Amino acid sequence: MFLAIPKNVANLINVVAERYGYYFATRKIQSELFRETKEERKKVQNLRKTIQNLVNEMVYDGKDHRKTIKELQKQLFEAKKQLKSKSAPFYEKKRPLIKAISLLDKEIIPQKLQEVGKKIEPRYTLSDWIKKELVKRQKKENKKQ
Repeated sequence: MFLAIPKNVANLINVVAERYGYYFATRKIQSELFRETKEERKKVQNLRKTIQNLVNEMVYDGKDHRKTIKELQKQLFEAKKQLKSKSAPFYEKKRPLIKAISLLDKEIIPQKLQEVGKKIEPRYTLSDWIKKELVKRQKKENKKQ
């Protein structure tokens, strides 16, 4: 025996499911991006750290590292350029999904909620059920640590 779901409620469910499909796709693309650009991100991070250390030595110890810093800044510029070009295809895939999520969140889902008779208002206090869920999750996090 199946319950008949009103068409407007089914539409709302489909729209929310579609939104979460886009969300999960962006998460997957982001993890692929991090995996594929690990070396480039590490190189940029190391160059920044080295530059910062040399600047600190100049300030605190009076050592002159201007030439080295200038050279490292050029390397950093090139490394960031490489990272950006390697990341570009991932962002191209991700951009339309993010726009779709934004459209769904700002316009379509609120419209569908109104169609099923749910008035949307700003909520400044948490519902009891969400407070309980947050406490449960916090306890789980504390146990892990």
